[in-house]
Amino acid sequence: MTSIILFVVLFLYLFIIAAIIIAFYNYPVSKMKEENPKNFFSIVIAFKNEATNLPYLLRSIKSIDYPTDMYEIILVNDHSNDDYYTVLQDFSVRVFDTHQAGKKAALTLGIEQAENDWIITTDADCELPVDLLKLLDSHIQNNNDKMILLPVRYYNSNKFIKQFQNIEFVNLQAITIAGVYWKIPFLANGAGLAFKKDSFIEVNGYQGNMHIVSGDDVFLLEKFHQKYRGQISFVKNTLAVILTQSKSSWKELLYQKIRWSSKTSHYKSVLPKLFGLLLTWVQLMFLLSFFMAWKNSFFMWFIIIKFIADALLFLTVNKLYRIKIHPLYFVLSFIFYPFYFFYIMMMSIKGHFQWKGISYSK
Repeated sequence: MTSIILFVVLFLYLFIIAAIIIAFYNYPVSKMKEENPKNFFSIVIAFKNEATNLPYLLRSIKSIDYPTDMYEIILVNDHSNDDYYTVLQDFSVRVFDTHQAGKKAALTLGIEQAENDWIITTDADCELPVDLLKLLDSHIQNNNDKMILLPVRYYNSNKFIKQFQNIEFVNLQAITIAGVYWKIPFLANGAGLAFKKDSFIEVNGYQGNMHIVSGDDVFLLEKFHQKYRGQISFVKNTLAVILTQSKSSWKELLYQKIRWSSKTSHYKSVLPKLFGLLLTWVQLMFLLSFFMAWKNSFFMWFIIIKFIADALLFLTVNKLYRIKIHPLYFVLSFIFYPFYFFYIMMMSIKGHFQWKGISYSK
């Protein structure tokens, strides 16, 4: 019976991996055309105690190759208690203070104050690429979209914890692209999200999810998908990749993942829940195989085949992200991930985590 379950789970997993790889290959590359820019953008950043990171973000935006009168920068302070205001003196930005707590409230205020048709949300610990707005403008001119997802990855690093995060993040980006290709998007990242302001207003923005600590990206994606089915796309181009900071400690990383996982029960779409269920079974079968491989070669083959599938997926999608990963760290990540996965799953049920110096619990 165990062998049958193992075979079924492996078959379903390989089917999904193959489908994601095919979707990635078939999704068209976004091209930057030599045409006059037509679209105006408002880049909205909600921040809290980010005085260290803000200069890097703002310098990257200042370096963007796009007419300066066609985009604006809006910062919304979410109750910071550092000296962020001193680092903003050298930059032309509009700054607002939110009186309500939480990132969604801060973003809502920034979007309300935005003067342009297209909103871009990103995070204070990011750096935007030089050609981002040119690519986005070309993409919009050639597509009738209401929301556009942008590629995001972590900075390169030689440390295992950071390489582990990049491997996991690339897999999430692969699922993101595949979901858009299949016209059933269910993953997005607020560090790289663009949408029309009037459409945001039409779907009532973050209303209905304001009480949930995380999820400003995926819950908004759900609303756009329900209202504007087929009008969500992805900018597939290495020149559009946004860089963001990974976590420096395991404690920070685990808190982040618990925070992300704890919102799963609030999803209206059944697809992410089904995908999560399959992934749970795959990791469970991996752990079983890991401890039973010495007893039966079938378990060993499960591990080998899964490793090949995971490696193929990463190598395929990494052509877009170009992350430098040490082969040994990839193997270690492959072995470590199931233990990490189940720890987060158990802790997310309890729902206790810390974020921005505040403790949260269900």
